[in-house]
Amino acid sequence: MGFLQVCNLFKSYPMQDRAIPVLQGIHLEIQEGEMVGIVGASGAGKSTLLHLLGTLDQPTSGQILYEGEEITRHSPRALAQFRNRFIGFVFQFHHLLTEFSALENVLMPALIGRFPYREAVSRAKDLLDQVGLSHRMGHRPAELSGGEQQRVAIARALVLSPKLLLADEPTGNLDTHTGEGIYDLLRSIQKSVGITQIIATHNSIWAQRLDRCLHLQDGQVVSSNGL
Repeated sequence: MGFLQVCNLFKSYPMQDRAIPVLQGIHLEIQEGEMVGIVGASGAGKSTLLHLLGTLDQPTSGQILYEGEEITRHSPRALAQFRNRFIGFVFQFHHLLTEFSALENVLMPALIGRFPYREAVSRAKDLLDQVGLSHRMGHRPAELSGGEQQRVAIARALVLSPKLLLADEPTGNLDTHTGEGIYDLLRSIQKSVGITQIIATHNSIWAQRLDRCLHLQDGQVVSSNGL
């Protein structure tokens, strides 16, 4: 049994007197430690699939299993607890809290998770060091470049030591050189801690360098290629 299994997943959104289908019978299996891309044209369902895998939204029908645990039947409270301990998120827009420093942004999830303050600070400092920002811990987001802000967002996503990292167009707002740096960082994280990563991207260079890519078209996986 794989780390993540998706079985016959459908998602539709109501619009006036009809339902708009977005995902139509997704089947996939991802192994622990894989770095998997989701590629496809705009509107193919990449972000919707990530939101469902991240338990930020519920499918219309179908199953999502993590390590054999069927999560789609969980209550909202149980899903929130599962999400907080199991999944880290990185989005195209960094969603950093502008009034707080890089260090404070990274340690915030640990404080919310009721970690002791000293442990939260220690984790945050270690992660900022890992992403190359130990010298920028006291800076606020407005004082950081786009690439630095995304590195802070990655560190924040990892502070609770999740088993899965979901990234939605993590280089979409970055120039090519900075985007390459983010890719290298995510790959080094995968190698160092073995975290499973699922990355939605339009970046064809990225797609060719990931372990595998799922190609979405019209809400379905049309191919799954080892690259």
